[in-house]
Amino acid sequence: QLRTRQQPRPIMVGYQYNEGRLDWPYHQLKAKRNDAWFAAHPDCQAAVSDGKGGFKFNRHQLNTTSPSAVEFEVENIRRIWKKNGWKADESHILRWGPADGNGFDETAASLGIVRGRRDAVSGEWDETDVVFGFMRKVLDAARKEFPNVTLATLVYNNYADFPSHPEWIEGPGLQFTIADITHSRYHGAMDAATSPSRAYYRNVVEQWAKHARRVSFYHYNWNLADAVLPYSRLKIIGRDMPWEHSLGVRGYEDEQLQGESYCAAHDWVQAQLMWNVKQDWRTATETFCRKAYGRGWKPMLEFWLYISDKVSEAGDETGSFFAARRIWSRADAAKLLGWLETAETAGDNARDRRRVRVARHSVDQLVRYLDFAEAYARHDFAAAEAAVRKMCAAIDEEMSELFVRRMDCADRVAEAKRGTGKAVLDPGREREILAKVAERVGPGLETEGRLLFSTLMSISRGRQRAKLADDGKF
Repeated sequence: QLRTRQQPRPIMVGYQYNEGRLDWPYHQLKAKRNDAWFAAHPDCQAAVSDGKGGFKFNRHQLNTTSPSAVEFEVENIRRIWKKNGWKADESHILRWGPADGNGFDETAASLGIVRGRRDAVSGEWDETDVVFGFMRKVLDAARKEFPNVTLATLVYNNYADFPSHPEWIEGPGLQFTIADITHSRYHGAMDAATSPSRAYYRNVVEQWAKHARRVSFYHYNWNLADAVLPYSRLKIIGRDMPWEHSLGVRGYEDEQLQGESYCAAHDWVQAQLMWNVKQDWRTATETFCRKAYGRGWKPMLEFWLYISDKVSEAGDETGSFFAARRIWSRADAAKLLGWLETAETAGDNARDRRRVRVARHSVDQLVRYLDFAEAYARHDFAAAEAAVRKMCAAIDEEMSELFVRRMDCADRVAEAKRGTGKAVLDPGREREILAKVAERVGPGLETEGRLLFSTLMSISRGRQRAKLADDGKF
């Protein structure tokens, strides 16, 4: 609803919707329907180093310099149009873009487009010109047949700079979403004096806003390098969103981690600023605390603002566990715990007090992490292992609570299916869920993630069947 109010959207197909995405993402490139194409056009695949001075084909990415690459994309646009029964002159947006990660073509032709430029943050080859030069070629070719097609893509990872030819991104038919995944986790664009990566990012964003017609943002609501220790985006959101609005940004997408222990406050404030970007973020934070913590709101306001200030003033940009000791001290942990204990004591009811305990989770993990880091620094590895095990145990406790909630949802699904008469097993939906899980956890945990969620869905089906057994509807 928020996105609809910000930006009325025509049919959007892409990363989130298998039925309409273009086939550059690697799990689509590897689809069997494309085997014949790549057999006939092997140079359409990215060529990467084989470690022996030569190259090997990698169907993880396209070789955008191949003469057949543009036709491959246009042919897939034709397939999507035909599948959906659209008329050639209908207006539709197709989500488009390369596979997540790297694996881009390393032949001389592609590196000539890169021109020796490295990504300012990761140090990888900067693929900005490769991606957006190719995007322009695909759009120009596709619009000869589908005059109102629009391609939408991310400005992301190691193609997150500004292209050397602004005309590639100008004009109708293109939509860009800036995803700031590689820049400092602790800082926003207004922290340019503290964060070199955000200073660079701010300049890049302002160029995109100047030249591209349709720009939106894709933000992450958690610290991707950690997701356990105290963190808050309150100050980042409060100061960046007015600036983003001033650039004429069309809206937001947010990748959400359901980590209420440190996401609750800034998620709520961000939603408020989406409706009214002119309101003061500190006042909005106070309103959140009054609603969430009852009579415990004052110490919780101090709690959230203190974390927000510590994060934005950090001299580190990685956001990883290794930097935590440079940011957080035992004294900080004691101060945060003091506010939490005061708030829980003052809470009006069990729900308010529970919300305080949820917020405490990240601080308890900070104490355990400091136990680990200090033991490790003095080479007391037995104590370090014990401290890490305590962190794991706390995560296990969280997972246990989530498991109970997940099974409760399974029971509700069974009740709904009792009314609809639908079968318990929906293979298509399960395949879709597993594909999303694999994408979220990344290549390193793809197999394990699929196994975990396959097991969860199997247990869920068992509960649903038990619920429906009396009706025989299974």
